[in-house]
This record gives sequence, structure tokens and C-alpha cells, in this order.
Amino acid sequence: MRLSVDRFDPGFNPRLANKACPYLNGKCVRHVVTADEDLGIIVKYVTDNSGNIVLDYIKKEIVREQLHGEVSIRLNRKLVVCPKEL
Repeated sequence: MRLSVDRFDPGFNPRLANKACPYLNGKCVRHVVTADEDLGIIVKYVTDNSGNIVLDYIKKEIVREQLHGEVSIRLNRKLVVCPKEL
């Protein structure tokens, strides 16, 4: 399964993505833009030591990073917030 909140991504499904909790190697990941179980990738917003999302002021965009590993997506009935940060 692939889910994304990026409207240009083929897995774009904001309603379903807001009810999903993506995991990478068994750990919940926050600030995820795209999660793909088949490819084993998670694209997420980069955060600083305080947990704030990092902005690139030159490009005028939020900084993203791609993580690789065993990805699983757990769906819930309600809007979810992952309990732990990766």
C-alpha cells in the first residue's frame, strides 16, 4: 500500500492518510508525507532538535528526507497522531 498527502504523488489520499500511522522498522514515524510498503520508503518532513519542521528559506519549501527500511501502515477509524517520534 502507498499513501500520501502530497497531491502530486500517485498514492495521494488525504482522508485515508490522516487515519494511518506509518511505521519504519517497527517504530512510528511522525510528519510523514508519503509511505510505501512495497518500496520500503517513507518521505517525511525534517525536524530540528526541538521538534520543529525545518524550512529551506532559499527554496521556500519544507525540507524532506527519504527513509528506507521495513515500512508498515496501520489504519485506524479516527484521525491519529503517532505516539513516538522517529
